[in-house]
Amino acid sequence: VRPDLMFLSHGKVKYIADTKYKDFSDLKFRNEDVYQMLAYLLRHRCREGFLIYPAFNASNIGLLKTIHIDTEIGTISVHGVC
Repeated sequence: VRPDLMFLSHGKVKYIADTKYKDFSDLKFRNEDVYQMLAYLLRHRCREGFLIYPAFNASNIGLLKTIHIDTEIGTISVHGVC
């Protein structure tokens, strides 16, 4: 169970990020990706995770949308980036 990025502070995992290569132009995240992030959070005893999706068909450049999902395990932030 290895996410793409782990950010450490004093030897402990502070944040986990996982990048996806699925088009996010429809601004809808995928449930299976959220479940995968929950597994990462549990495994690494972390409370904050980030899913980062590309939006291939967007006209704006930069951060398009952020969705926050609060769970009992922690918070997952889903970001669409162009």
